[in-house]
Amino acid sequence: MLFLHLLLCWMVISMSTSNLPLAVLKSEEKPITVVCANESVREDIHHLKQQLSQETLIRLSLVHQMSAFVNELLTVKKEMASVLVKMEEVEKGNADIQLEKQRMRMELDRQIKINNTDRETLQENTQHHKDLQSAVEEIFRNYTAEFRTEEITEVKNDMSEILDKIQELENNVTDLELENQRLQRKLDENIIEKEKEDDTKLQMIKELQEDFRNVTTKIERTRPQMLPSFHARLSRSVRKIGFFQTIIFDLEVVDTTNSYDPRSGIFTAPVTGTYVFYWNILSNEASGMDTTLDSSQGPLGFGFVSHAVNYGNGGNLVIANLTSGTHVWVKKADKYGNYIHERFSTFSGYLLQASG
Repeated sequence: MLFLHLLLCWMVISMSTSNLPLAVLKSEEKPITVVCANESVREDIHHLKQQLSQETLIRLSLVHQMSAFVNELLTVKKEMASVLVKMEEVEKGNADIQLEKQRMRMELDRQIKINNTDRETLQENTQHHKDLQSAVEEIFRNYTAEFRTEEITEVKNDMSEILDKIQELENNVTDLELENQRLQRKLDENIIEKEKEDDTKLQMIKELQEDFRNVTTKIERTRPQMLPSFHARLSRSVRKIGFFQTIIFDLEVVDTTNSYDPRSGIFTAPVTGTYVFYWNILSNEASGMDTTLDSSQGPLGFGFVSHAVNYGNGGNLVIANLTSGTHVWVKKADKYGNYIHERFSTFSGYLLQASG
């Protein structure tokens, strides 16, 4: 939002400069020759030319300052966007690692559960075969005398096969236990490896956060300190104005610190320091006028518009020491005069030097 506001200010300054009267813009290319009836009119025209030149220089200076600030702000904005993209990539990679760890842990838990079930089944079968072996041996002891030699041999062979199967099952149980131990070690190794990777990612995140803080600090250091300055004029001509009434320059052209109120025509000093103010009033032949640059500290300066054949202008340039919060405005100082021309009547000011 700050960027858009500054860009809009720059556009307004450029448009204001381009909207100057054609006679003012060409004043540097071709000298103006005016045949005047008397010396006072010639002096008034000379003063008007000087005032318009001063306003043009102020506007051009503000345009250059604003352009430099906008370029610097765009550069910093690109750096911040690059840092944010890197942080999003690291966070996405960290989330993928966490999902992979969870999947591996679930798979290993399932395999361990299956192995434990198989081991329990084998232990039950082993116990069953042992019980069967004991029963067969008991039968063999009880009925040895009654069996024929061939039958006894066949029973012994069967017993040997059963014992071999029992041994095979016991070996399988041992293998399963070893496999279970191997899987557990693999799980522990994977967990340790993932924790190391997490530590690396965490360190990268910390480094990116530090880079982000450095960029933010750079923004604060490179941001120019905008000095209070403003320039305003009338949006339309004033045809009737009362005694001691404030002249409200309602068209704000420049206001770097939002210190001028175009609704009331009052400038409020944002800091204590030395300020420069300039105002100019253009009136017609029937409206000579006295003006005062007034403030909450008391009057700061006076201006006079004399009666002229066609138009007369007058104002003043004032340098004043103001405390923070002081209000400054231009007002009509006597009962004479009612007409103020819109285009050439302006009110400007800026901070020359801050103090304290």
